[in-house]
Amino acid sequence: MLSLLMDALHRECRLEFSDCDLEVRDQIAYVRGNVVDLAQKRAIARAFKSVPGLRAIVNNLRVTPLLPRSDQRIASDVRTALANTGPTSPIPDVKVIDGVVYLSGTVGPIEAAKTAEDAAWSVPGVEQVVSNIAITALCPRTDQDILKDVETALSRYLGLGSKIVRAEVHSGIVYLTGRVESEYQKALSEDAAAWTPRVVDIVNELLVTSRPPN
Repeated sequence: MLSLLMDALHRECRLEFSDCDLEVRDQIAYVRGNVVDLAQKRAIARAFKSVPGLRAIVNNLRVTPLLPRSDQRIASDVRTALANTGPTSPIPDVKVIDGVVYLSGTVGPIEAAKTAEDAAWSVPGVEQVVSNIAITALCPRTDQDILKDVETALSRYLGLGSKIVRAEVHSGIVYLTGRVESEYQKALSEDAAAWTPRVVDIVNELLVTSRPPN
């Protein structure tokens, strides 16, 4: 399967994989390394999804521009990305220090704050995003709403489906069960759940094993 992934990468993206590491275990592709922009990261994920028999993709590629970027340039691009996210108003304030983006200000729904963070992360050269955005409209969310968002986060950011990691939510507490293949993946699963709005706490009962789940 590794050769099929490499062929798809070259065919779909016209890219070689010299700056990235690719590993396949139990029909799950693990990719890590550096790409020059978010579009390239997404293109690689699309190429891999075209390979038959692949169960999931854990995309840990980091967006790193070819040349160092100034804080001023990063801040300008973050503001542009925020302006392009849609009707979110007002746009959060942006400060960049040593590649770390600090967002502040006030937005309406909590989803707008998460959208702003995602937009900031999409800019090349960003090392970290620190959000101090205040929320003015906190809509009630049921456990089912939270569960849906947790499952989306696990799938979108880690490539982990419900057959690998199972989530349950009771009174805002997320319970993670199932099997993963490393302590790193276990920690990433918990982080993905922690970013979900209205999560009160996380009980991480994931087992680390190289054996795929039934």
